[in-house]
Amino acid sequence: MIFINLISSVDCYELRNKVLWPHKKFNQCYIDMDNHPDSFHLGAFCEDRLVSIGSFLKQENKLFNNQLQYRLRSMATDYNFRNIGSATKLIKKSFEILKKKKIEILWCDARLIAVDFYKKNGFKISSNIFEIPIIGPHYVMKKLF
Repeated sequence: MIFINLISSVDCYELRNKVLWPHKKFNQCYIDMDNHPDSFHLGAFCEDRLVSIGSFLKQENKLFNNQLQYRLRSMATDYNFRNIGSATKLIKKSFEILKKKKIEILWCDARLIAVDFYKKNGFKISSNIFEIPIIGPHYVMKKLF
């Protein structure tokens, strides 16, 4: 059974390091806005094990005119727990939280391997492809509420 909970930013470090940023040291797996009062982090748990994470930051992108924006960063799922629905449950829980906050748009920089996942969850590509050094090619994607 999969359940979703709010977690701390530090709880995200292990999966960020393992899945997203193996080139960094564990203690470098923070995001500058991790502990901002408007930021929140969600974790998907399978039998008490943290298997998926996502960080949600109140951050604007000038590509969008919407005033109330949040950014999804560092969404990751443990390689051993892929395709069990944990990331989908996590993203849907974030939609509930963001709608209660009256947020108009959720956006992210999506790695190419994640584009189909985001499309299945209502996101649309909003930019040309661009490169993030060391990490690889991305698109900006958005989800409107």
